[in-house]
Amino acid sequence: MMIVAFMGVGGSGKTTNARLFYQLLKKANIEVEYRTEFDYVILKPITRLIEKKMPSVRSQFTEISSKKKPSYFKLWPFILWLDFLLLWLSIRFNSKKTFVFDRYIHDFLPAWEFLDYNNKIMRLFYLKFPKPDIVFYIDVDPKVAVDRKYGNILSQSYQNDIVKFYSKVSQYYEWMIKYLDIPKVKSGPTIQKTFSQILYYLQKRSSTDSSINDLITRLESSRKSRNITNND
Repeated sequence: MMIVAFMGVGGSGKTTNARLFYQLLKKANIEVEYRTEFDYVILKPITRLIEKKMPSVRSQFTEISSKKKPSYFKLWPFILWLDFLLLWLSIRFNSKKTFVFDRYIHDFLPAWEFLDYNNKIMRLFYLKFPKPDIVFYIDVDPKVAVDRKYGNILSQSYQNDIVKFYSKVSQYYEWMIKYLDIPKVKSGPTIQKTFSQILYYLQKRSSTDSSINDLITRLESSRKSRNITNND
C-alpha cells in the first residue's frame, strides 16, 4: 500500500500531474485509486447540506475580510482533520491499493493560516499528520496560476485579488514544505516538462527507497512490455 500526493495552489498543475501519474500506474496494472481534495468520509452529507441550504455560511467562511466571524468557524479545521484521519486509517490498514491524492491534508493548512483559523494546537495537528509515501509540491508563479485557472472570465480587479491571495498562500506553503521536507517541483511551460521532473525525482529516490524502487521497476517493465507489443 502506498499513498502518493500532489500539492499546490489551484492552477499549479497538481491535478493534471496527479491524473497523469494515476494513469501511468493503471497502465502498469497497479491497483490504484484516485482521490480529490473534498472526497470526505463522514463530512459528505454535511458539506452537501451547507452548499445547498446554507450557501451564505460557506461564503462567509471563506470570505477575506476584517469582519469578525463566528467562533465556531475555527472548529472546522479540526473536524476536517478528524475526517481525513478516518480516511487515512481506512487506507493504511484496510487496503492494498496505491492511492493518488489530488491535494492532501497538509494543503489545507496554508488556507487556515491565511483565513486566520490557525492556532498552535491546530497547526501541530496538521504538521504532525503522517506524510504520504511520495509527495510533491508543485510551485508556480501566482499570476500564471490564476491565468491558467480562470483565464479571462474574471474582472481585472478580482483577478488581482486572487493573485494576492495566491501569493500569500504560497508563502505559507514555502514555510510548510521546508518544515515537512517536501520536495518542490517547478511548474514548467508544458505539463510534460513538469511531469518529467517528477519522474526524475522518483528515479533518484528509488536508489534509497525499496518501495519506490519496486514501483519504478514495475513502471519500467510495463513500458517495455507496451513497446514490445506495439512493435509486433
